[in-house]
Amino acid sequence: MFTAGLVLFYIIIPITHAVLFITALPFVGIGDIINYSISMLAFYSIFNHLLITAKIPVMQTLFPYDKVVKLHAYTGIIVLVGICYHVLFKIFIGKHINLISWTLLAFIAVLFFLSILWIETPLTRRLRAFLLHSAWLNRIVSYEIMKKIHKVLFLLLGVLLYLHVIDAGMLEMPIPVISIYATILPFIAMGTVLYSLIRKSRLPKMRLIGKRVISDIAVLTFSVEKQKGWSYKAGQFGYLQWRAAGITREEHPFSYLSAPADEKIMLGIKKSGDFTRDLMNMSLGAEAKLNGGFGNFIPDYSREKVVMIGSGIGIVPIISLLRDMLSNPPPSEVLCFLAVNTREELLFEEDLYRITNKLPDVHVYYLIYQQDGALFTESLFRESIKNPEKRSYYICSSHNVRTIVLSELGKLNVSRKQCHFEAFSY
Repeated sequence: MFTAGLVLFYIIIPITHAVLFITALPFVGIGDIINYSISMLAFYSIFNHLLITAKIPVMQTLFPYDKVVKLHAYTGIIVLVGICYHVLFKIFIGKHINLISWTLLAFIAVLFFLSILWIETPLTRRLRAFLLHSAWLNRIVSYEIMKKIHKVLFLLLGVLLYLHVIDAGMLEMPIPVISIYATILPFIAMGTVLYSLIRKSRLPKMRLIGKRVISDIAVLTFSVEKQKGWSYKAGQFGYLQWRAAGITREEHPFSYLSAPADEKIMLGIKKSGDFTRDLMNMSLGAEAKLNGGFGNFIPDYSREKVVMIGSGIGIVPIISLLRDMLSNPPPSEVLCFLAVNTREELLFEEDLYRITNKLPDVHVYYLIYQQDGALFTESLFRESIKNPEKRSYYICSSHNVRTIVLSELGKLNVSRKQCHFEAFSY
């Protein structure tokens, strides 16, 4: 469903629109075909991005956020190239370039620069690393402010692009359905963004009632004001936004450590930056809001034989899944591999033993590096998993560890299609 939806919205509809518009023109050359096609791809990409990145849970179920991040990065480059080509093409044919066209070009260039700072792609990885290590950049403006500027500019870009397309007459189509869809899409997208803002303002309040640090992982516990209209599933993540003094209100994604049946909300957070380091300075009673669940790291135990693999901070959503099994026992065997540096990083070791004692079909293997030096290897998986090629794998780890796991599983005839993970980097 995810792939088919993106192909429809990002490729089929824009290309159909471009073809219908081009065939209605009296004279058209190769340059015109490229120009109008790439213009339509840019137009639909901008408003589709607004729709599926509005952080509304039901949308993220259809379009997983980690996949959308990748799509946003790649199509952003296409939009930049498209608008540059559009301007150069108009210059080449001697057509007047109005203020909207120049402004669009400036907007997309600034947006591209800002997005490089937090979205890693193969094409921008080295440039991003250089910029993030530049002291002068941090002195000019903070990362959070840059991100907010990007959001505002993206909305303005959408408005300018809509006005430009109207001025070019590209919404006047011989087929009313396409014309109507292209005309109302910007309003639907902007309305979705507005709804998202209103929805987030009405999310239930939480209060911090517990915090503890285990190695470099912070475990935060919250009480929730009310549960109505807000829920999540085990294995998902939510966007945490503090409503307290002394910390930014920018929202950040963190995985649930608790299970949906728990009265309290627990998040497991790896300390990796200024925001996460500041978390330990928060006073008990501090107010926050949490948007989500998001993500599709949710096994279907009734349809597949599941193997869960987690390492480091990646064990957090898997512990949530295991804790949820106490309320919702899986109907078939589940194997789980948890890799950490020290035993205390298992976070809830007693709960894990209680789960495996109560549920005989749930088997958890512990890889504690400083204790036994255990690593993810072909031999480990071969000895522990019967018929590995017939199972589904849910992997949550760093990019490097995931690469190792996929390689070792591949030696057991496990295809990449059998492996599920949420990856926010490439």
